Amino acid sequence: MITYLLALLFIPQAQAFPEMVRHGYVNCTTCHVSPGGGGLMTTYGRALSKEVLSRWGAEGEENVLHGAVKNENVINWINGSRDVGFNIGGDVRYLQTRKTTPFLEEGKFIPMQRDFEGAFKYHKLTLVSSLGVVEVNDHNQWDSRRVYAMYEVIENLTVRVGRFMPIYGLMIPDHNVSTRKGLNFDQGRERNAAEINYIKDAWSGTLTYSQVKDSQPTLNQEKGVSAQLNYAFVDKYKVGVNFWDGKYDNRDRRLLGLHAILGFTTELYSLSEVDYQKIKNNTGIEQEGYFYFQKLGYEFTRGLHVIAQVDGSQSNLNRDMTKTFTYGAGLMFFPRPHFDLQGMWSRMKVKAVDSREFDFAYLMLHYYL
Repeated sequence: MITYLLALLFIPQAQAFPEMVRHGYVNCTTCHVSPGGGGLMTTYGRALSKEVLSRWGAEGEENVLHGAVKNENVINWINGSRDVGFNIGGDVRYLQTRKTTPFLEEGKFIPMQRDFEGAFKYHKLTLVSSLGVVEVNDHNQWDSRRVYAMYEVIENLTVRVGRFMPIYGLMIPDHNVSTRKGLNFDQGRERNAAEINYIKDAWSGTLTYSQVKDSQPTLNQEKGVSAQLNYAFVDKYKVGVNFWDGKYDNRDRRLLGLHAILGFTTELYSLSEVDYQKIKNNTGIEQEGYFYFQKLGYEFTRGLHVIAQVDGSQSNLNRDMTKTFTYGAGLMFFPRPHFDLQGMWSRMKVKAVDSREFDFAYLMLHYYL
């Protein structure tokens, strides 16, 4: 069972690269339409994908469909006005895995993501929707991961209503790690939500109310209120605190977390998160646990990164059997705009399975329009 889950957990959801803090970009909205990052990119974000992220790139190659669509962030409609227009994009991801356990060696080729996404902007209102093919019970079907409306109330203050992933902790695409999967913020857990975002200079904050889609199993029907407060300093460092108060039919769940995105140099960077979880059921029984993630990366030539990371958890401090620990190393390569490759080897130690260790390796190809 552990090996089967491992094959499914390495499923990034959307292009997001908070490591750009090492170049002084501390907020997701610099490069993405969504305040939480990922998905549709801004014109400036596409330019950075060529000038900063990618190893090679030709003039205009970073634009939609490799330059076939110009000025992709806001295509002006009315007398050159930048207040009315639309944005288009999309993501395709494929994954090749290799699992090694005491009982099995197996490789799998997995089509992870095939999404198109578009946005329409009318002055201060932005409407965003995605549509793609997802696998449900071994069958492909069309679904929309993100559908929301976002309105700029005043400068630096927006409200967002619809279906999306609430902002909590590090909004990284590695949804297999303990601070995402272990806390129910992994792939497929987008929620119906209403959110307020404030982003200005060094300070940023988010307040969200959310509940899972009706299609989720009854056991996962959680309503929650979350908050995040961030502070950025010296242009390359960002720290934040997170809070979550969730309610199920038969239990309550609270999270308190800290995270940090640190750009030590233009080549060396670090991502860290630690979370404390407390669950209390209707009978009064309480369960406390912790979750953590640490990633260290180094770009030794433009577009090519070596990474090392660890993550782990103990969901119940009174049961040593709930403890897990994973460590691994890998490479990320951004050859040209629209393409990135990531290879990773990891070893997971599971206390509940006689402290046995499992090896897992993958190679992911990502293409965005």
